[in-house]
Amino acid sequence: MHTIRLDLQYDGSEYAGWQIQENAVTVQELVERALSMILRERIRVSGASRTDSGVHALGQVAAFTTESEIPMEKLRRSLNGILPPDIRLTDAREVEAGFAPRYAREKTYRYAFALGAYLSPFQRRYAWHIHEPLDLEAMQAAANYLVGEHDFSSFVAAGGGEKGHVRTIHGISFGEGGILNSCVGNEGLFHFDITANGFLYKMARNIIGTLVEAGRGKLPAQSMAAILEARDRGLAGPTAPAQGLCLVSVKY
Repeated sequence: MHTIRLDLQYDGSEYAGWQIQENAVTVQELVERALSMILRERIRVSGASRTDSGVHALGQVAAFTTESEIPMEKLRRSLNGILPPDIRLTDAREVEAGFAPRYAREKTYRYAFALGAYLSPFQRRYAWHIHEPLDLEAMQAAANYLVGEHDFSSFVAAGGGEKGHVRTIHGISFGEGGILNSCVGNEGLFHFDITANGFLYKMARNIIGTLVEAGRGKLPAQSMAAILEARDRGLAGPTAPAQGLCLVSVKY
C-alpha cells in the first residue's frame, strides 16, 4: 500500500465544508469520488482540518492509501481534470505509512474583514463587511490575552465533539489586506492570522467575533482574561461569518 499526501486549495463558498455529510456537497466527497474514478478502487481521504461550510483553504492537507503506483504528476493532472475549478490539487507526493494529516504541529487561519461604506463584489465571498470603524489596536490588545496554552471552552461551539478544550495559540497577528490579491486593491481590508497547535469547532470564528466586539468598544481588551477563565461560551462574542476565514497553512 502507498500513502499519498495531497495539498489542496479551494473556494468554500459553494460547499458545506470539508467533511462528508448527508444531503450536502462537501470538498472531501468530491475529492474521494474523483480519486476513486482515477484509481479504480474505493478511496477514503482524511484531512488536516474540517473547515466549515463557506470556509476557504489555501493550504489544506489530505492523505489516502492506495494499491496503485500511478505517477504523482499524472495523478495531479487527472484529479484537476475531474474536480470542479474551485477545488485544485497543488501537490501530491508519497509519504511514510501512517501519515495522519490531522496530527499537525501547527495550523494557521486567516480571517479577513472589510471596513467602509461598501464592499467590492469581488471581495464579498472572502471578507466580513463591517460598516462602522473598529479600534484595531484594541483588537490586537485583546488578542494578546489568548496567546499561550489555555482552555478555550469559551470559544467552542456546541456540536464539535472534542473531548478536551485545551489548545495552544502560538500567535495572533494583525495586518492589512485580505485573503485575495485583487485588482480592486486592499483598501479597507484587514486580517488577523491565528496560529495554533489545533482548533476547536468554530474556535477561530468565535475568537474573531469576540475581537470585533473589542474593536467596537463593547468589550474591554482586558476582559479576555476573565472570558477565558470562565470557560463559558455565553460570555464571548458572536460567531464571525464563515466567508472571511481561510486555512492558510498546515505544518508538521
